[in-house]
Amino acid sequence: MRLNSVAAILLVLFARPLAGQNLKIPRSCVPDSAERGTLTGVLELRTYPGPPNYEDTATGDKPETGLYLLLDGLSCTPARGDTVGVYSREDLEWIQLILLPEEYRQARQRLRQHVSITGVISPAETGHHHTLLIFTPAEPLRITVLDP
Repeated sequence: MRLNSVAAILLVLFARPLAGQNLKIPRSCVPDSAERGTLTGVLELRTYPGPPNYEDTATGDKPETGLYLLLDGLSCTPARGDTVGVYSREDLEWIQLILLPEEYRQARQRLRQHVSITGVISPAETGHHHTLLIFTPAEPLRITVLDP
């Protein structure tokens, strides 16, 4: 998938007017390898259950809190012949940021702000990745506030 495809994928399809719809997104609209792109959305802290079972913090799983981007939207033109919806809008509305400790401290200063970040979008790889896609910002981390 090319950079323009990834940037287009992560722009319009999830626009606010689609809220509440259980839209299915074809497999070809989700990057299956690392792709460079720019994402926009609102930075939020989220907590998910971690080890040992990655199911429920109330039953003893360690909470894992991290920074996530609530994406502004998603747009995609499916590959030819790819009409079967596999992913829901909810599967792709959040993306987990993979940050170094100093980047985490910097990004936390922008919590609940509408921002733009450039980096690499990849499929989740481990149980510690709590969204379908993960995002590793370019170095050095540059967060642009869009709505001051």
